[in-house]
Amino acid sequence: MIMTEPNGELSTAYHEEKPSVDLNESRNVEKGTVNFKNKNAITYIKMNETFSKGNYECTVTEAYKTISSDFFYTLVDEQYYEALEKEIFKRRYISKDTGKLINEKNSFFCVKIHLKYTGSQPTNMTFYTTGYSKQTDNLMYDPGLLIFIDKALANEEKDVLYLEPGKEYDLWFFYHVLGTYSSENTYYIQGDFQNYNDHKSYTGYLIELNDLTEID
Repeated sequence: MIMTEPNGELSTAYHEEKPSVDLNESRNVEKGTVNFKNKNAITYIKMNETFSKGNYECTVTEAYKTISSDFFYTLVDEQYYEALEKEIFKRRYISKDTGKLINEKNSFFCVKIHLKYTGSQPTNMTFYTTGYSKQTDNLMYDPGLLIFIDKALANEEKDVLYLEPGKEYDLWFFYHVLGTYSSENTYYIQGDFQNYNDHKSYTGYLIELNDLTEID
């Protein structure tokens, strides 16, 4: 939808189609394969490569794989601890006793992204991003869902951030990733954060997590 800003500029408002399933439920579904309709419209980059899209510039600087939500506390600022605890408690796929994923074949990916907002007006930006894996069969799968972003924890929507022109942000994105992790697979996250197409219709950046550190 195109809207006119108070200064007369045109801006695009994006609306996210929320999944109809309860993402707090334990998820043991089969992950689906992805066959991108327009492979020429996919740009593959690696961590520490900066890319621009729309009104932002981004660089993925760190990435960790873990099965324990306790590790989240080592990454986020203390001011978010209370909100983080509440969010973790809501997730039925996380053990209340250990803080680990009940299905330990699954994983959490914790990804640090440096973002610069280059728009001319402040905005509330909704981030839509999923995780992908290319396995040894050379097929692409879509096993990862964004749980929340650290600096959005105080918001009702855990994927919405207030951004101001010219400001830069260090953000932690937390993903719940289905399927048995293997260092032989290649893992990616979607870098076009405002592309709400179905996975097969996705066009934009896929950032390879080529320096993914495993945490016990």
